Amino acid sequence: MFFPLSSTGYLKSDIFLYICNKSITTAMMRTDCFENELADMRESLLQRAMNLSKNYEEAEDLTHDALLKAIVFRKKYHANTNLKAWVFTIMKHQFINQHRRKLHYRSLMTKAAIEPNSILNPDATLMPSAETRLFFSDVERCIAKLNDKYRCPFTDYVHGYKYRELSEKYGLPIGTIKSRIHYARKHLLNTLE
Repeated sequence: MFFPLSSTGYLKSDIFLYICNKSITTAMMRTDCFENELADMRESLLQRAMNLSKNYEEAEDLTHDALLKAIVFRKKYHANTNLKAWVFTIMKHQFINQHRRKLHYRSLMTKAAIEPNSILNPDATLMPSAETRLFFSDVERCIAKLNDKYRCPFTDYVHGYKYRELSEKYGLPIGTIKSRIHYARKHLLNTLE
């Protein structure tokens, strides 16, 4: 095989291989450098997490999550910017999201405990009321009155089948399945009003 010489006297293929190897080595060094810098800032991250959460276990988790996200989203980090500030921002956002989740969970639990038919309410009865049973029997009667081409896809969809699965089961296009389910819903709403 013939490789032409470049103006420097090296084979062009050798120059190409040198450039490729150098860029791969540089990329590997950047990765190692990035991870080394993350490892070096772990203690300062942990201190900041302690200031936020006031609990050592939560601070450990927060630090771990921030470092993990930094590694996962490494490509979004812009070189020659402040890595420490970037990771601290990730950690702060993580803390805020966790705090909001806890508040939302607490409010849901409080509402559920207050509602009379909630499982969390100790005074709740788990038996459905007569009104609820009548409503469900009306719904079942309306579904039974539907034509088979609407009732079958609708009941399967209600039982958890996906549109694609229903399309394969009935040998119909997905659009047809969706329109039949939509028609069944519309019919039920009109009948139950």
